[in-house]
Amino acid sequence: MTAPLLSLRDLRTEYRTDRGVVQAVRGVELTLHRGEILGLVGESGSGKSVTCMSLLKLLKRGGHITSGTADFDGVDLLSLSDRALTRVRGDRIGVIFQDPMSALNPTMTVGRQIVEVLMQHRRIGKNAARARAVELFKLVRIPSPETRIDNYPHEFSGGMRQRVMIAIALACEPDILIADEPTTALDVTIQRQILALLKELRDRLGMAIILVTHDLGVIAETADRVMVLYGGQVMEEAPVADLFAAPQHPYTRGLLAAIPDPRLAGRPLSPVRGSPPDMRSPPPGCPFAPRCPRAMRICATPPPMYDGTESARLRPTQRSRCWLADTNAPAPTPEPAE
Repeated sequence: MTAPLLSLRDLRTEYRTDRGVVQAVRGVELTLHRGEILGLVGESGSGKSVTCMSLLKLLKRGGHITSGTADFDGVDLLSLSDRALTRVRGDRIGVIFQDPMSALNPTMTVGRQIVEVLMQHRRIGKNAARARAVELFKLVRIPSPETRIDNYPHEFSGGMRQRVMIAIALACEPDILIADEPTTALDVTIQRQILALLKELRDRLGMAIILVTHDLGVIAETADRVMVLYGGQVMEEAPVADLFAAPQHPYTRGLLAAIPDPRLAGRPLSPVRGSPPDMRSPPPGCPFAPRCPRAMRICATPPPMYDGTESARLRPTQRSRCWLADTNAPAPTPEPAE
């Protein structure tokens, strides 16, 4: 296999607040290959977005990266100066933010916002940048691009604003696109259109995508590989098909059990009971242990990340941070028959 485009190791990010230090990300590791769509999924506060924003040092007030390396095509992003990292943002790594209305400048036309990105990173003239903006609008299927680039953000619908964000993120043909909850607050039809557009652009442009979401349905429809986060750590990692066919971590199983199944109308949902941990003082062992229906005494000790070469219970492509993956652990309880 070719070397990964991005290799993140032992990322730890915390937020210092008046109420204490929030350990938002605790030792996250990931790899991303060219042309791959990697999904990051988990509940709110699991560390998905903070992991991605740490890569570009776009942390909210109080955020600090305390350790880690992020090898991007031979360069450690986390060791770059702010000036050097600014050249990477928007150029080689593009970002689609969760809320287009807060990410777009309401006082500028959308065309001008694309033009400024191009003039900053590509050093081309204004006319050439405007022509490129029209091409980008065509690429993301915004109707009447020649006139729409002169509109302001509030003149677009929610779905069209998200397409504008995608156009801006693609302006410099990035190697990686970070899509942070790109379909939040959009209706189901528009969600599917945006997800289909992302896959089409990946296939056409060959870029890699990190897709952040709390929705496993979005992951199933779009991603190639998925990482499940909880309590600032990766709980499980697998190709999407393997994760849905044979989930290993109890948290992953809980998430899947909570998805409504139209084939089983009337069946009560099985939510993951309990509350996420207080990340100012997370549990000493597995962060999911206080909510886990299969917790054991050893779960008070941090579990290692098992992979398919270390555990006969995992597929070769799977990794699970759970003591149940240990061959000596009690065998998993069979799922009840429907």
